[in-house]
Amino acid sequence: TMEVEDDILAEFEDIERRMAGMEKTIEEKEKALEERDQVIDDKEKAIEEKEKALEEKDQVIEEKEKALEEKEKALKEKDRLIAELRTR
Repeated sequence: TMEVEDDILAEFEDIERRMAGMEKTIEEKEKALEERDQVIDDKEKAIEEKEKALEEKDQVIEEKEKALEEKEKALKEKDRLIAELRTR
């Protein structure tokens, strides 16, 4: 029975070692997942910042287009007034 107890104890110790190894592997994988999550979060923030910058650029472009339209209207009005003055 001593031999059986030794075998059981050896098996139990082997199981404990394997479980410890599995726990370490799980911890390493959890850490890797946390790091990956952080990278994803950082990329999402960068994308949001780029989107915001693009929206700001679009707004600037729209403002410039409006300014050009106003200049074009002003030039047409100027041309009309010049033509009107010439016909007098």
